[in-house]
Amino acid sequence: MAVLDITSKDEFTRFMGSDVALVDFSAPWCAPCRAMDPVIEKLCATYGKQAAIGKVDVDRLREMAKAFGIQSIPTFIVFKTGHEINRFIGVQRREVLARSLESALSISEGK
Repeated sequence: MAVLDITSKDEFTRFMGSDVALVDFSAPWCAPCRAMDPVIEKLCATYGKQAAIGKVDVDRLREMAKAFGIQSIPTFIVFKTGHEINRFIGVQRREVLARSLESALSISEGK
């Protein structure tokens, strides 16, 4: 699975239909955002069959960034059945995001 580049509000709505989702709010010009790209790719390789993982370019989809109160990038939000359960701002270790995804997935499995 590849990280989904979310390019429209409709695409975001379909993406959010997933049980568990991780959204990376970022921008191509943002050095910390680019530094996180390999981390997001690894998360997608590990969890991509269980969770939707996507990126929102905050310059392209300003209304989405505004709707979620994004003021700093990168911002990562983990959603469970469309509801925000965790938010991380700034560069994060892969393990931090992985634990959040695993927690959301374990809720899904009733653990």
